[in-house]
Amino acid sequence: MMFFAQPHFEAPPSTRIEFVDSTPGSGQDANYLERIFRQKDSTVPVADRNSEVINALLDAYSSCRNRGWDGYDAEPVSRNSLEAAYRLADRIPYHVSLPEIGAEPDGNLTMEWYTSPSQLLNLSISSNGKLHYAAIFADGSSHYGTENGLSGFPFILKVLIEKVMER
Repeated sequence: MMFFAQPHFEAPPSTRIEFVDSTPGSGQDANYLERIFRQKDSTVPVADRNSEVINALLDAYSSCRNRGWDGYDAEPVSRNSLEAAYRLADRIPYHVSLPEIGAEPDGNLTMEWYTSPSQLLNLSISSNGKLHYAAIFADGSSHYGTENGLSGFPFILKVLIEKVMER
């Protein structure tokens, strides 16, 4: 089972995100998530384009941060994976389509660009910043590999996303 969160807006433009959680012991995680979201600037507006992806990452982390979140024995999504995914999401070029966000049972967060079952790119973001990707295309070709996500948005991913999103 994978968890998918759709990018979305939860508040009107210029509203600040407040993380409130009354679950015992979760205040530390709520504060951590707030710091991650506001890392760039203490006045980050929710309407920022990439904030849609960041909101979905926070939803995925919140839903999948405990062992067994999938009803079986899934590893929890780690803070390191969230940080690596946040850094990548913050660098998604403006001309690149936004992905769907998910989590895998191994504890990695995912980004997926999807046009059809035969035209998609799945990107798995590990806690050490490695980006493992696999793409398939309608012409029957495929491409896969691993990139370092700590130094920016890899050029190969831009090319593959553009190819996947062609109609």
